Amino acid sequence: MAKSMIIRARVDAIFAAKVEAWAEEKGFVTVSDYLRVLVEKDLASGGVIAERKPEPQAGLTDETTIVTGLMVARILSQVIGVDEAKKFEAWAREAATNHLQEELANRVH
Repeated sequence: MAKSMIIRARVDAIFAAKVEAWAEEKGFVTVSDYLRVLVEKDLASGGVIAERKPEPQAGLTDETTIVTGLMVARILSQVIGVDEAKKFEAWAREAATNHLQEELANRVH
């Protein structure tokens, strides 16, 4: 196993107190453990530290999603009627909203 190293960073007292409170709130024994986990997660996800470049296809994916949604709405309107299609769309929006809220709640914890 590699030898452990200490990394130091100067921060002001208010920021240090906030970080200590966040670490304690998340159940960490030390601030060092908390910060190590944060850095490891960031590196694994390609976040700020890893400076992952935006995926060039991301915009195309968004466009495809929107176009697909519009096409499905049009087909539904023709097949089951405009009123029924609007009811179905309202149901889908509510279901999607609930799903996203659950996903976000799980990421926060």
